[in-house]
Amino acid sequence: MRSEFADLFSCFSLFFKYLFGSILYGPIIVGGMILLIIPGIIWRIKFQFFSCFIVDKGVGPIEALKRSSAITKGAKWICFSLIYY
Repeated sequence: MRSEFADLFSCFSLFFKYLFGSILYGPIIVGGMILLIIPGIIWRIKFQFFSCFIVDKGVGPIEALKRSSAITKGAKWICFSLIYY
C-alpha cells in the first residue's frame, strides 16, 4: 500500500478532539497531584484511555473521559501494576 502526502491529514478532524481532551486531562492530573500524590495516580489510571476512545471510536473528549472511567472501574489495581511494573 502506497502512502501519499494527503494521508497525513486524513484524521485532522480528530486533532481538535484530542487537543481538547488533553487540555481536560492535564488539569485533572495536576489537581490530583496537588491534593496529594494518591488521587493524582488514581485519576491518571482512571482516565488514561481517553485518547484511545477519541482515536478509535471518534467520540468527543468528555465522552472519552467518561468511557475511560467506566472501563477502568474495578480494574485500577491491574492497570496500576501494568503501568508501574
